[in-house]
Amino acid sequence: MNPKQLLQHFDRINEAPDAIPRLRRFILDLAVHGKLVEQDPNDEQAAELLKRIQAEKAQLVKKGKIKRDKPLPQISEVEKLFVLPKKWEWSRLRLLVFALGDGLHGTPTYASGTNYYFINGNNLVDGKIFIKPNTKTVSFDEMQKHKKSMSSNTVLVSINGTLGSVAFYNNEQVVLGKSACYFNLSELIDKRFVRLVMESQYFIDYALQNATGTTIRNLSLKAMNEFPVPLSPLAEQHRIVAKVDALMALCDQLQAAQTEREQSRDRLVAASLHRIGNTTQSRHSGRDCRTNPPGADLHPPKGCRAGQPGMNPEHRDVNLSDDPLFRFGSEHQSAEVMEAKPVYVPVNRIPAIPAGMMVTDSTAFILQLLPRITTRPAHIKQLRQTILNLAVRGKLVPQDPNDEPATELLKQIGAEASKTKNTRRLSENTNEKLSSPNSFLSNFHGTTVNCPIIA
Repeated sequence: MNPKQLLQHFDRINEAPDAIPRLRRFILDLAVHGKLVEQDPNDEQAAELLKRIQAEKAQLVKKGKIKRDKPLPQISEVEKLFVLPKKWEWSRLRLLVFALGDGLHGTPTYASGTNYYFINGNNLVDGKIFIKPNTKTVSFDEMQKHKKSMSSNTVLVSINGTLGSVAFYNNEQVVLGKSACYFNLSELIDKRFVRLVMESQYFIDYALQNATGTTIRNLSLKAMNEFPVPLSPLAEQHRIVAKVDALMALCDQLQAAQTEREQSRDRLVAASLHRIGNTTQSRHSGRDCRTNPPGADLHPPKGCRAGQPGMNPEHRDVNLSDDPLFRFGSEHQSAEVMEAKPVYVPVNRIPAIPAGMMVTDSTAFILQLLPRITTRPAHIKQLRQTILNLAVRGKLVPQDPNDEPATELLKQIGAEASKTKNTRRLSENTNEKLSSPNSFLSNFHGTTVNCPIIA
């Protein structure tokens, strides 16, 4: 499936547990590769955009507002991991920014009861600086002492521990820690586009490859300066950001719908297993629903009907909404269950119910549908618990009238325990006598005999 087909069927590809996060990553991947929106032949080339940025930086250097950049190595062909569209260009991150650095390498003097916060990379969440309940505060003087020169076009990136978390600076009164890297972008660059690049798998892979440390990963400022940015024309940057925002909003909707379906499925599984656990014994004992399915005797349970003439047991249609089992409270019902259409269930592909298990028609019906509704490990855990509960309650297998009653078994166990206790008592007495030679010999001679120790 190519990107165009994937986006065309975007709303249908959301059944896998990790489908939505993977879709989000894929969208960012398309964005940084220049494959998300159409290229406009009227857009200014990124090479011209770079020239304008360098001219702007030269003017600021001349005015003494920023320092001149140190020479940077050319981007090698090895570093160019993918082919860019015609009007795009590769650029070191340093060439796009006026300043790049990190925070305080140490601990500031804390002060309670202020609104000046000491933040690190873990405070960068979803594009914003997030103040946690345990975030430390400093005094105004301490904040003034360690503050960095940042603006509305400043981007913050975590470079220690968790790599690649991004936030925009919005005039917060903060002191940066060493795990937070900041860089002030030229206004000729859309900071939202740079955020997409930093949150993409492309940057994460670069960061992991260039980071040092094993337990706690750290990305150096040198690696940040030299990061190869796939740069698009400015107009295309705006289009990419708009498209990503729209697709991410769709992902949010899909995530909400998936969560609702999972919750409905969880309730459905719980209700089904509860029904199984509380099912009474029936004449249908040891049923194998492959060869003798519910309904084969022309009395199918409600919700099961023949899909072919002659009640072919191998092919039936099952309408979930028809069976009262699935009506476990209107306040909890989902539209998916209430409006379910007949679903083709090939019984020959569903495992048979174990021979000897006592099941009713409705229980057999539930057991055959379990493979379709148990989609997560938690469901399997619930099913195992249900099986164990049935086992210890005597509802898993039929009782044989020829079996010995449990009371007789308990009597035998008691007798065995008494026998073992007597044997142990006799053994202890014998060992006690053998451990004392004088006492042992006195049983034969009537007097105490001193046994000399032979050297």
